[in-house]
Amino acid sequence: MDSALYVTHDERRYWQTLTLAESSLQWGIGQVWLMGSRSGEQCLNSVTEGLRVCLRQVLSEYYILLRGEGHLSGSSSVMVLYQRVVPIEPDGDTSPLKPIAGGWLDFCLERQEAICGG
Repeated sequence: MDSALYVTHDERRYWQTLTLAESSLQWGIGQVWLMGSRSGEQCLNSVTEGLRVCLRQVLSEYYILLRGEGHLSGSSSVMVLYQRVVPIEPDGDTSPLKPIAGGWLDFCLERQEAICGG
């Protein structure tokens, strides 16, 4: 019984963390971000909702990599999901984002730790 309870608890925490990471991505897509090479990596937090999202321009590609993080309080593990996005207003100084179809990832395509948030 204890073993089954432990597995159920772990599974519930996994799904909660995954939901937070997905929510972070969705929240980040709706935010307005700095555009252009001067923007570097940008991160936003919603402390009340427990959301964290970071945006990194991938200079060698036409897309931007959005990283959503899910972290439950009292836990040291973080679930990280990625979404390839493009700016809705590519020539503006700031822009909301539009997800690329099929651009959701549960791993980082880039080999650079700075881009993936290592």
